[in-house]
Amino acid sequence: RTFHRQFKDYEQIFRLGGNYQQGDSRIASAATTFLLHPLIEEKVSGIESISRLDPNSETIKIYDKEYVEDVVYADSTFLDVFSFPVVHGDAASALDEPSNVVIDRQTSIKFFGGVDAIGKSLVMKEKTFTVSAVVEDMPDNSHFTARIIFPISGIKQWYPEWVTTNITGRSVFTYIKINKNVQSSEVEKQCNSAIKSAWPGEVGV
Repeated sequence: RTFHRQFKDYEQIFRLGGNYQQGDSRIASAATTFLLHPLIEEKVSGIESISRLDPNSETIKIYDKEYVEDVVYADSTFLDVFSFPVVHGDAASALDEPSNVVIDRQTSIKFFGGVDAIGKSLVMKEKTFTVSAVVEDMPDNSHFTARIIFPISGIKQWYPEWVTTNITGRSVFTYIKINKNVQSSEVEKQCNSAIKSAWPGEVGV
């Protein structure tokens, strides 16, 4: 299904879900294995961008203050899939560096007193991140909150091993943006074929 009509090309954006066999039960889940991303990226054609999204709650330090905030961990391509209007910075490269972080307008004002927070620092888990872009706030009716976006490349060391290596673990949401003039049904067929080839016994997406 398509998601979030406020985004450009929303009709090309899909979330991959999984049908899993567990004993005698078949489970439908929106969350997918961490390893689905590289598989789909390698094996499936017709995809413009792909990104994982992992919502969390973290303690953020700004100077001598601490805030508990909703955050997301995402791949560097997140802003390619979801076209947030950018207030400051370059969306194309905003999550490229492991020490970068993207914040929304209201978070920028809350933390730094204004919307131009490029180059400002915040600390999570004793690691310093630098604001590389400020984006507009997500609408309240969104199905995920993306007020602070950390690159997966910068926080991957904190993932348990089962998240990054276990093919049956369901820990992230995976989104794809397909190319224009490509049929979603054809991409779905390719996804199912890739999954069944890599992990025999899995039902598919």
